[in-house]
Amino acid sequence: TAPAPRSATTTDEANNPRSIYANGRETNPHNKIRSCSTWKLGIDKAFLFPTSKPILEWDYFRSKKWDFFGGQAVNGDVFVPASEGIGTFDWTPFNDYVFGQMTASVGQAVSKKTSFVDALNNVQSTVSTYAQKQGFKVNP
Repeated sequence: TAPAPRSATTTDEANNPRSIYANGRETNPHNKIRSCSTWKLGIDKAFLFPTSKPILEWDYFRSKKWDFFGGQAVNGDVFVPASEGIGTFDWTPFNDYVFGQMTASVGQAVSKKTSFVDALNNVQSTVSTYAQKQGFKVNP
């Protein structure tokens, strides 16, 4: 038989994030096993900053010591608290345009037809103008 449907409002992980990685493995509601080795790879090798609250609260991530920071465990003391102060984030209603401008301008910089600073300034200018023409208020 199929598993019972789950509520879309709150997950077990959100209610008890520290328990999901107690032994390095997590069982999801559909009896599939997921290893945290993927998260460790992302954190240790790709230097990713997770956007998932359970991972942000995971002792492995919070206590990870970085050579770059003189062996300090800066995630738990600096970066996680800083991330909590960011607030909400909303994508623009015209992200395709923004990404298209970024691709074109950064492509110009990569091919050495302009500097990266000029490329990013160009994106800022064209996206701001586009947003204003769409009726959005643009803050400097």
